[in-house]
Amino acid sequence: QIKQLEKNLPNFNQIALNFRSVMSPDELRGDMLSAIADRAFIGEDELPRNNAEFMKLKARARTRLPAVSDAVIRQANAIGFEYQGLLIRQAKMPATVNRLKKDVDNQIQSLVYKRFFSQTPWENLTHIPRYLKGLNLRIEKQAANPDRDGKNAATVGLLWQKWFDKINQLNTSSSPIPSGLSDYRWMIEELRISLFAQELKTLYPVSHKRLEKAWADLRL
Repeated sequence: QIKQLEKNLPNFNQIALNFRSVMSPDELRGDMLSAIADRAFIGEDELPRNNAEFMKLKARARTRLPAVSDAVIRQANAIGFEYQGLLIRQAKMPATVNRLKKDVDNQIQSLVYKRFFSQTPWENLTHIPRYLKGLNLRIEKQAANPDRDGKNAATVGLLWQKWFDKINQLNTSSSPIPSGLSDYRWMIEELRISLFAQELKTLYPVSHKRLEKAWADLRL
């Protein structure tokens, strides 16, 4: 089933075109297949520790593969559409908004990067189109109230830098990010929606104060 998918991922040529500035078609195909296999085979379960557990997960994966592959293709199309729209809007941004340009670049690169399909937790992958759409709305609104945008950007920037410094301190390059820190990273994305694109609605109530409390509760 995986070999068949490798040869014929639906709409792959268009998806590869959308992400051509991020990774090569071969890298993209491998990344998507990794995400599909991981979700279909393991999902939320523990890794199998013996042959019986392995065979049980393998049997389940056979039935899950079609739905999981459809879901990944759907997300790839949605993310690619928003990503390309952002690239077009970025190209039209005036030179006078350098800070905003830098913010936009940094956020896009933290969401869409080489191997992001397999590296992004499944539940968060489904929200990347909304985060990209929120970034598009932020660019659209910035000119009407640049001071407000700057103030909100500074708030988010401090939280992001604190998280980023902690990740570097822990040196997680060869191991998964601790779950609490991973959750906090996605809380920052929800805060961005709350501050810059309220009409898209957040998954849960979120504010600067809530994030500060969540950080203190991590006891790092």
